[in-house]
Amino acid sequence: MELMLLDGEGIKAQEMGDLAQNRSFLYGDGVFESIRVMYGQALWPSFHFERLQYGLKQLGIHYHQTQLQFEQRLQKLIELNKIHGGARLRVHVWRRAGGLYRPENDGGMQLMQITALEPNEFVLNAKGLQLGDSKIIKQALFQPDVKTTNALQYVLAAREAKAANWDDAFLYHSEGGLLESSSSNVFILKQGVLLTPRLEDGCLPGILRRVMMEKLPALGYKIKEQLLAHNDLQTADEVYLTNAISGLRWVGGWRTKRYFKKQASILVDDLNQLALQSLTQA
Repeated sequence: MELMLLDGEGIKAQEMGDLAQNRSFLYGDGVFESIRVMYGQALWPSFHFERLQYGLKQLGIHYHQTQLQFEQRLQKLIELNKIHGGARLRVHVWRRAGGLYRPENDGGMQLMQITALEPNEFVLNAKGLQLGDSKIIKQALFQPDVKTTNALQYVLAAREAKAANWDDAFLYHSEGGLLESSSSNVFILKQGVLLTPRLEDGCLPGILRRVMMEKLPALGYKIKEQLLAHNDLQTADEVYLTNAISGLRWVGGWRTKRYFKKQASILVDDLNQLALQSLTQA
């Protein structure tokens, strides 16, 4: 009978269940998606499915599932938990147990979890976020466009922000280009144009980022991907953080620079309308 120590106390291996052999726990060998639920329905599930499938392919994890099956499982979880409003839904897929760095097989396992959220729709933060610059230089450990369970760079940047009493921290690549924050993509409003870092520079391809890039031009917005740096933050009119769960949040300050939120309220209203349209068309 195998015995293990947990916080210095001996326990039987079977008491730990599958955790002790979980390759995501042991090696960060997995991918995940965080999905926003509104009015009891998952938002933009096809976008999440595409990104999840891409990540699994890049990691060589085999987990066969059609988009229809994926969406049916999402809805099943929502209904099992009697969610009628907002929620955060996490989908986690990892390589099955076996082997050390060299896996014994490439089959996958999937876990879906859900937590109710208030309010139901995206709501703009009343007070602007205060941000600083992380000392963590984001490195592409594998590929920056894969949302893996190895999020250590983001964890360390978030701890750095907490220690400095910031709400979040900007991350940069080795040449000084702005990439994202510890939990969100970044958009800068400058002279009426929304600017965001390029994917090829190493930022994560966020779902709400994709929605904004694909849907907002039809509403009259001008959006452009380009290399961004300190000078762009210094000359920006407004700065936003975006992610699939929180929606859009405005930044009130960075270093000595202060920003406004004249366009932010309109943007959040438009994002909520796009969300509702996606739900009614599903």
